[in-house]
Amino acid sequence: MQREALSNSNLTYKFAFEKNFGELIKGDDEAKFQKFKLASSSISYSQNAVDSELFGGTRAPSKSSKGNVEVSGNIKIGVDNTQFGFWALALLGKYKFTKNFQGTKHKHSFTISKKALPSLQLEKSYAGSPVTYRTTGIKANTMSIEFGGEGEVYATIDMIGKNDFFYPYRTNATFKKLAAAANLGTTELTFADLDKLDVNDVITIKKELTTPAQAYNVYDTAIKLTSVASISKNDFIDIENAGAYQVKAVVGDIVYLSRGLEFAITNASKVSLVSQQVTIKSKDTTAKKITIDEPLKTNLAITDGILTDDKTSQLSYGTTFEQFDVTIKSQDNSGISSTVEKATINFNNNAEGKRLIKDKGSLGKITDGKVSCTIEMDLVLDPENALLLENAKNDTIFDLTLSAVNGKGDSISFVFAKGTLTPKSPSAESPGAVSVSLTYSPFEENNNEAVEIILINDNVTPYGISE
Repeated sequence: MQREALSNSNLTYKFAFEKNFGELIKGDDEAKFQKFKLASSSISYSQNAVDSELFGGTRAPSKSSKGNVEVSGNIKIGVDNTQFGFWALALLGKYKFTKNFQGTKHKHSFTISKKALPSLQLEKSYAGSPVTYRTTGIKANTMSIEFGGEGEVYATIDMIGKNDFFYPYRTNATFKKLAAAANLGTTELTFADLDKLDVNDVITIKKELTTPAQAYNVYDTAIKLTSVASISKNDFIDIENAGAYQVKAVVGDIVYLSRGLEFAITNASKVSLVSQQVTIKSKDTTAKKITIDEPLKTNLAITDGILTDDKTSQLSYGTTFEQFDVTIKSQDNSGISSTVEKATINFNNNAEGKRLIKDKGSLGKITDGKVSCTIEMDLVLDPENALLLENAKNDTIFDLTLSAVNGKGDSISFVFAKGTLTPKSPSAESPGAVSVSLTYSPFEENNNEAVEIILINDNVTPYGISE
């Protein structure tokens, strides 16, 4: 079968909040995954090779050992009226929902939480291809948004995570049992119905094989099975309620896994072979049959079946905001305003990854540090701005709001109730208008919120638990 190069245009990103940091989302909880539109993503996995320091009696290099796992990168997203609430919750952590705040519009307010920030899980997959990756234990660390450029407004969010691995099937995939047994080598499969089965879909063939000989705990990497027939090195096996794993080796009745178990299992947990992934070439609705592009590599019973591509995940994306208004005023002189040419929000959770011995090189925890936030601004100098700069020297407290409204009446606001301006003198570098750059630093005082993101839209479903 001809293999085509993977294209970014066919790449799908799905995110969901985790119940517990780094634990695989599975079963019914996979319904929480939502599809997102991204401008770019650099989230990736790497693991260093550490050179051996031992002398071996030769100048030839010795075998290196594996270093720590690094999962990091950033995503670039549109600041829109729908999906941005998800990222505001990931970044700030505290959420309040107010129904029918403005007529039928609902208010979603996000502020800095005193609790641990939620962690995320990512699934990356390519349409028409079996290539799928799952990334666990992701936390949003920094965010940068630039206002005043051309076109849509984008945010860049840096992230760090726990682990990343190849996964043989996708979230929310539908399992369909066969209506008739199929023998090794055949290219036809019969089902009770062909719902969600279409030509060019990539499907995963799954065959139930065996059970563990005993119970195993989280992070165990070797399991004894009641039978190892049909299981070989590099195969993928699916362990009920624990996820899918690649087989590193089979020694006797012991199967060594590519990574530690995400969940504990019992001797009743079903172990299935993810035998192959194929593409549907054609379907016969009357006969309820499909043909696949490769012959079966194993016999299938009617208790076995396939996992279909996911076509049901909600697409979480709306209309990107373009033009923002900026308001700056001092709390003791409301007459001061400014003409802002450009503004950039820089937000940092100062997260720090902690490696625990039991996690075998991956991050065991990600601690949330003290938040730092600045807004860098370029101003076109006029008499009012000159007065604003002079007030900044007197440690005057200012409030700052950046807001936008779209054609549907949805709005977003970045509100900083109290902050100081770093004073700077204007400089003339070229003929024309005089510009000056300055830094706004928000802070918390008397229980006011240092940072608040307010999204008003039609979403009646809250982004999280309202506090």
